[in-house]
Amino acid sequence: LEKNQMIAGLIPVKGPGIIINIDKKVAISWLVDTQNELWTAGAEAMAFNGIRLSPYTMGFEEFNGQIYLNKQAIRAPYEIEAMGNTEVLGKILVQQGSIVARISDTYPGIKVTTARKENIQMSAVK
Repeated sequence: LEKNQMIAGLIPVKGPGIIINIDKKVAISWLVDTQNELWTAGAEAMAFNGIRLSPYTMGFEEFNGQIYLNKQAIRAPYEIEAMGNTEVLGKILVQQGSIVARISDTYPGIKVTTARKENIQMSAVK
């Protein structure tokens, strides 16, 4: 029951995970691709600029060049937190053809960093 509540974003969570920082604006498709790659790799909880993702979260939208998540504007720099197995999540972010590599190739001069963290905390979905 608790795992389902965690995935649904109904309870606050804390644990190990990965943080990705992207210092400049990217197209909305890159944020969606990042989210999808992390879920596919086994992320158990995720947040973009502090907005927790869940089945109840309104997806990414763009209006007049501004990106929104859950109807809240998000701007660069982006901080993406993903809780889960840091070994697995870390590997998918550094392998050849990874989302990090593709963003870096598409946006010369952009800085995309990743870090493994022992304790990421996320609040419940609001």
